[in-house]
Amino acid sequence: MSKQIEDNKIQGHQIKDQSQCTQRQTLLSVEVKVEEADSDKPAKTAWEAMLAVLSSNDSRARILVLCLVMVIAGTYVGVRVNQSWIAVDDGILAQSAVRVLQGQLPHSDFVEIYTGGLSFIHAAAFRVFGVNLLSLRICVFLFFLTWVPALYYIALRFTPPVTAGMVALLAIAWSFPNYEAAMPSWYNLFFATFGAAALLRYLEVRSRRWLFIAGLCGGISILIKVIGFYYIAGVLLFLAFLEQSDNEQRGTEKNSWGYRAFSAGALLAFLGTLIYMLHGRLAAGEFYHFLLPSLAVVGMILLGERKAGAGTGERFAALLRLVIPFICGAVVPIVLFVIPYARAGSAGGFFSGVSSSTIAHAIDLAVARPASPKYIVAVLPLMAFLAAGMCWKQFQGRMVGVAVALLAVLAATCTLVQYPFPVPIYLCYALPLTLLALVAIVTTVRKQHGTYVLASLAGLYLAFAVVNLIPLHLAEYSHAFGPRDVLRVPRGGLLIEDEPYFEDLTIFLQQHASNGLMYAGNDCPELYFLTGLKNITRDDNGAPAEEVLKALQSTDVKVVVIFESPYFPSAQTGPEVRAEVIRRFPQSRMFGIFHVYWRE
Repeated sequence: MSKQIEDNKIQGHQIKDQSQCTQRQTLLSVEVKVEEADSDKPAKTAWEAMLAVLSSNDSRARILVLCLVMVIAGTYVGVRVNQSWIAVDDGILAQSAVRVLQGQLPHSDFVEIYTGGLSFIHAAAFRVFGVNLLSLRICVFLFFLTWVPALYYIALRFTPPVTAGMVALLAIAWSFPNYEAAMPSWYNLFFATFGAAALLRYLEVRSRRWLFIAGLCGGISILIKVIGFYYIAGVLLFLAFLEQSDNEQRGTEKNSWGYRAFSAGALLAFLGTLIYMLHGRLAAGEFYHFLLPSLAVVGMILLGERKAGAGTGERFAALLRLVIPFICGAVVPIVLFVIPYARAGSAGGFFSGVSSSTIAHAIDLAVARPASPKYIVAVLPLMAFLAAGMCWKQFQGRMVGVAVALLAVLAATCTLVQYPFPVPIYLCYALPLTLLALVAIVTTVRKQHGTYVLASLAGLYLAFAVVNLIPLHLAEYSHAFGPRDVLRVPRGGLLIEDEPYFEDLTIFLQQHASNGLMYAGNDCPELYFLTGLKNITRDDNGAPAEEVLKALQSTDVKVVVIFESPYFPSAQTGPEVRAEVIRRFPQSRMFGIFHVYWRE
């Protein structure tokens, strides 16, 4: 059996592996070795031989397991990619992409609910796959297929191939298959994972181009949805930790109070910003869900300053060598994206539009609260284990190491994706990073092999996700869903509930909107997309009452739809708009939860 390497020091150089007689460059963190299963005994069966191959850590085993994971994940998710319909989500994503396809700019020519970059990606998908709802699912599915190897790559840094494959499948089962819509938060998760993989690669080779690539991932993530800033914040915290860890290894004793003051100020400013963001709803649940993880990370970095010994100038130079490539990478895609707005003279409108839509969206979503603090009792043992690991004298850059710290910090900041709408599906947007961080910590600090116990636990959660969580849509719906059928309209293609009346409604609206104009409010953008009719306002999700009244009075619109059952209370149609609609459109008919008004 191969001898497990113990008590590794962080040296940044290659470590000799006596079991394979080869040298390979390692992470700055501990190199975790796993015993080969019965390598000193001949395999007695084909099954044992296959297990021996998969348990080894050579390139053949790594590639074989990756292929198996890709086939399993791709097949399982691929056959379900046209399911999980929530009309307002698919509707706003598709309608925004159609507007971009027609040459409009988000936040300039129409009200965009997100940053705008995703609408360009989806517009490209429409151009390639056709203008229908299924095209968006194909687009996000292709991104998902590129995400799977990144998950596996990260898990492989800490576990052997078979375990890494199971960890990847577990992370997959608790994330994207629960809601296959092309939501921006999935893309944020994908790019955060890509960035984490790039940073792990940087720790191995110390080439700054990987910091630049990690920055690119952050910049693209922000262009998709502004919560990409959580990833940026997490990486900056990690780079501060990395500088501190490298500085400790050098072991010099110099005065660095200037740097320490700057570091403490920056960390407290981060906490202050986070508290300000949460203060309107900062109760016990928000504290331990959203604030406590970041508080622990900041505390860990501040405590680590006790061992740092280099001078202020030396430490600032080291930090800038890490931060500058990353920030440059993040800025590049944002600058390129803003160029068309600058040429059109609407760059200011873009930034103000992003800010206003973000604030408005956050207010609309603030209708849910995290779980009660009483449930924290169930996770106290896990928290105690993690706290013990972080306070352990060898945590700073030795047994747990910067690689584990990277995943822990990203998990702490990216969990903020759940704020201010912590419903179950939003947990799935952050859970893979948390899972990877836990796997890294558990597999790194263990002294005895617990592979079978860990595999059994992972198998239990994987089975629950595949058998119950995903098929029953537990994370997606708050109610039992009824029979579903394919939406058979030119722009459909998804399996949905109430397909007959959506199809009838689409045809009815097209027949009564002879001039191609319509108003549908609020929170029913799918009607604009499915019918192909033009909105008389700039906001497909629901314009302010003043804008709606002005549009109704100044256009020759023939048909109006009022959504009688919006999910968010703020989306209810105002009484003044309803009165004007009834006055101007004498004929009406109900299609399920949609009230249609029209005139000849």
